[in-house]
Amino acid sequence: MSKRAGSLGHLLNELMLRVGSAGARSALAVVQESGLTLPQMIVLQELHQHGEQPVSRLAEAIGLSMSATSVVVQRLVEQDLATRHEDPIDRRQRLVAITRTGAAIVDEMVGERATAFDDGFAAVPAAMRAELTDVLTRVLAQLRTAPRRAS
Repeated sequence: MSKRAGSLGHLLNELMLRVGSAGARSALAVVQESGLTLPQMIVLQELHQHGEQPVSRLAEAIGLSMSATSVVVQRLVEQDLATRHEDPIDRRQRLVAITRTGAAIVDEMVGERATAFDDGFAAVPAAMRAELTDVLTRVLAQLRTAPRRAS
């Protein structure tokens, strides 16, 4: 990707700095209120978005070692935010899934961030927001069908 100031990466970074800081604060408040660590919240988000999966896949997706991910998962299980069960296809594997309580925490954080983002775009004319919404909808549709990449 280009290193120039007008590159997509730089533009998205500036956009997040301008409208995303309130969303980040809102998300951080939810994380702090829930008593979760950042790695725990990241695991919950991964499970919420991609469904149940083995610890090895979670570790790859979030960029932690297997042992560190196992510790995070164990703490989530102890807090009834995730479950672990035997994979019916490969009994050597244990699958991790988010619970309703865990999903509710993620939903609250996403809702808080979405509200903060909406507020951050209030100064942008409605027609331009509609255009951006259309473009983002198409981009996300494309990304949803692309192969998953590790974070």
